Amino acid sequence: MLNGNYPVLSQDRLDYVNGTYVTAIARLPQGNGMAVRHAVDGSNLVVGLLERGEAAFATEVSSPYATYRRIHIAEPRREITLTQEVTWETEKIVPPVYVRPLVISVLDKPISVRLNGQHGVHDLWHDVEVSVAPGTILAHDQFWRTSSTMESLIRLASNDELSEGAYRVEMNTGEGLHFIVQMHPKLFWWMVNPDKTRHRDSILTGCLSRAFELIHAEFGDTDRWREFPVLRALHRRLVDDGLGTWEDGNSFNPDEVASRLRPLSFTANPDD
Repeated sequence: MLNGNYPVLSQDRLDYVNGTYVTAIARLPQGNGMAVRHAVDGSNLVVGLLERGEAAFATEVSSPYATYRRIHIAEPRREITLTQEVTWETEKIVPPVYVRPLVISVLDKPISVRLNGQHGVHDLWHDVEVSVAPGTILAHDQFWRTSSTMESLIRLASNDELSEGAYRVEMNTGEGLHFIVQMHPKLFWWMVNPDKTRHRDSILTGCLSRAFELIHAEFGDTDRWREFPVLRALHRRLVDDGLGTWEDGNSFNPDEVASRLRPLSFTANPDD
């Protein structure tokens, strides 16, 4: 329950001036699920509620096409840093699956709090009395889609106007930013019905390199890329992996970043 009359600790809100909520999400090595890393710091109301056991880390899992939504509350309590493993039953889910890290109230009944400087909130919230109800969202991060970066970013399309063996990468900002790879019909058919060689992966790495070039050209000098969840997730992935991003100006090398993110594989068979 997100209450607009209550300060929320989040990267896209200015309610708090003291403290951050930082998360990291990774696939579990086996099965269907994610490992969600939660961390809150600073001197603020959220930290106080967590330390008193009146709030808990949680993860929201939703599958819009299956009308599925569930809040998984993490254990143990009274922690301000914690890694939570979240799993789900495949028969109840229709991809894509969306995951959102949260901090929620686990109070037995509502309490009233008159906010002041000790709660770490912006001056506009000082001396405001708020009601914290059970289930109130105290902090949240962005939704994270469980499909891979390539599945979210790259979409293949058949185009009989192209010559045989050719493809073209185009940026599209409809339905969230993504890249459409227009392909000759024979190439498209082979890409969706690949043989056992690794050549398909090499082509996708080339598509990703071109996508990085377009992102760099369109967003390299601005913060407008933050409007798109897929680019925020991709940027976080590049930073976590120690790779360059499109914000690095002329030092950004799309081909190197793409091939390090998706390394090229090949065999040493003399018949190839």
